[in-house]
Amino acid sequence: MSKPQKALYVLNGFNQGGAEVGLVTLLEHGFMQGADFHIFAFFRGHEKLFGQVEHLVGRDKIHLVSMGDKLTAATLIKGFGALVRLLWAYGPSAVILSLKQANIVGRAALCLFPFVRCIAFEHNTRLDEKKSPWAYRALLGFLSFRVNEVWADCQTTLDETEAFYFWKRKRTKRIVPLFCCSPHVTVKTSYASHDPFRLVMAGRVIPRKRHDLVLHAMRDLVREGKDVSLTVFGTGPHEESLRALAHERGLDHRVVFMGYVENWWQKAADYDVFVHPSDYEGFCIVAAEAMMIGLPVLATALGGLRDYSKDGVDALHLAESSQTAVSQGLSTLYNDEALRARLGQAAAQNMASRFSEASVRYALADITRQLG
Repeated sequence: MSKPQKALYVLNGFNQGGAEVGLVTLLEHGFMQGADFHIFAFFRGHEKLFGQVEHLVGRDKIHLVSMGDKLTAATLIKGFGALVRLLWAYGPSAVILSLKQANIVGRAALCLFPFVRCIAFEHNTRLDEKKSPWAYRALLGFLSFRVNEVWADCQTTLDETEAFYFWKRKRTKRIVPLFCCSPHVTVKTSYASHDPFRLVMAGRVIPRKRHDLVLHAMRDLVREGKDVSLTVFGTGPHEESLRALAHERGLDHRVVFMGYVENWWQKAADYDVFVHPSDYEGFCIVAAEAMMIGLPVLATALGGLRDYSKDGVDALHLAESSQTAVSQGLSTLYNDEALRARLGQAAAQNMASRFSEASVRYALADITRQLG
C-alpha cells in the first residue's frame, strides 16, 4: 500500500481575510483529502478561524511560530528557521505558499530543498503601498526562480501577478476555487426599496476597501433628499477613522458597524444594495457572496469581479473608485427597482451555476490528485 502524499501549506496567519477564509473552503470541500497535509503559520491570529482549521485538520498538523495576532519582522526571521526544520523533519513533496510574506520566507527556505515542489498561491494583483512595495517586489522577483507552479483564485489574478516573476521559466498555472455557493442559501426575492434605502458593505475595514467613498456618496444622496443607511460587516484598523468621518458628515445615525459576523450574507437578503468601491482586489469573496444571495452589486471591476460578473447584466461596475462614480451608481440603483431585480436575479443564477458545490469539489479533487 502506497504512503499518502505529503504537502505543506504555508500562510502568514489565521486572519479573517479572503485568502485565509479560503483555506477553510478548500478543506471543507475535499482539498488534500486522504493526504498527510500540514499547515505552517507565522502567527495564530483570529482564534475562531484558527479553531475552524484546527477542527478540519487536527491540532497536530498545525505548526505555529507565534501565538500572537499580528505578523512581525521578528516572527518572520524566527519562522524561517522553524520552517527549515519542519521541511527537514516532515519531508513534503510539495509546499504551497499563500500571501506575500509567506512566499518570501518560504521560497528562501525552499532554496535549501531544491527537489521539493514550490507552489505560489497568488491572491492579490498589487502590493500594499504602505509596506515597502519596492522591497517586496524585489524579493519576490529575485526568488521567483524557485517557483515551480503558480495558483490563483481567478484568471485575472493569475494574469496580472505574472509581473512578480522576474525569472521566466515554464511553470504550471492553475485556477483554484476559494469560493463555493452554499446549498442552503436564501436568495433575495423582493427588490422593493426599504425606508431608509439600505446599503451594505462587508470585509476587512482597511483603507483600500474605500468605505470612505461610500460615506461621502451617502452625504450626496442625503442632500438630494434620498433617505439612505449603511451597515458594515467586518473589522479592521480603519474602523475608528470611519466612525469619525461618519460623525463629521452628520451620518452617525445612518451608519452601523456590526463587527465581524460569520456568514454575514445570511443576514443580508433584506438590504437593498451591496457596495464595494475597492482600489484593488483578488477574487473578492464578499462580492461573490453578495451576488450568491441575489443582492444588487455596485463595485469596482477589479480582480475576480472581471471574471465572474458582467457590467449591466449581473452587477453594476464602477468606472473608477471615486465619490462621483459611487454617488451616480447608488442614485441609479436607488431610483430603479427593475434594474435592481434584474441584476440580483441574474447574479444569483450565475453564481449558483459557476460555483456549485459539485463543480468546486470536482476541481479540488483533480488538483489534489495532480499534487500526488
